[in-house]
Amino acid sequence: MNAGSRRAVAASVAALVAAIASDGRAAPKARELGRCGPITAVGCCVEDTLLYCEKRRLKALDCSERRSCGWRPQGMYDCGTSGAGDPARKHPRFCPRGAVPAQVLAAATKPRSCGGIPVEGCCDGDSLKYCDRGRVRVIDCSLNRFCGWRGVGQLYNCGTEGKADPQGKHPRTCPGAKPPDKPPVFPPAPGSGKPDGGARAQPRGKGCRCELGSEPVPGPALWLLLLGLSLARRRP
Repeated sequence: MNAGSRRAVAASVAALVAAIASDGRAAPKARELGRCGPITAVGCCVEDTLLYCEKRRLKALDCSERRSCGWRPQGMYDCGTSGAGDPARKHPRFCPRGAVPAQVLAAATKPRSCGGIPVEGCCDGDSLKYCDRGRVRVIDCSLNRFCGWRGVGQLYNCGTEGKADPQGKHPRTCPGAKPPDKPPVFPPAPGSGKPDGGARAQPRGKGCRCELGSEPVPGPALWLLLLGLSLARRRP
């Protein structure tokens, strides 16, 4: 069984699963584009579009509904994979630009809308939202608080101090998100001198046994005692 036949079987199974899950709606069909050129039956990817040769005709399949275009162990590129390339590096994942029809390239690389959610992300309560190739991704930050700006990556992420972009270029609150009833309380920055850490110990105690923290400090009476012992031991 060649790559085209295996892909046809996989597509039939996927179409059956999609039909059951979507109340009978048909799965996306491949478009015929013309001659194959250098693209073989193994196929290759242009973003989330699969290109492959079948019966000497170049076909294109949109993988946006069955993410992602990538390698299958059966020896071909297909939709509904992890998006990885050929582990043996024999067949490149990305199609050669010169072999991709202009209309396919334009449609595959066209930016898609995420309803105002930026690629850098934003916060909706304890949830992180960001745009990933035309799709809104949501991550729950309740177990890795807080959702906030990460300066290293220049984006919003979980596990931060929960602050907004200091330059004000990217708002922290997502468009359409309900503002919190109370202002969020975020942990203080390390070494800020707040009561949770970094506060100096206060002197305590009276008389000659003054203490700073837990270390005893000699008082005047102790010094006089040591001086008296020293003088007593001197020879006349």
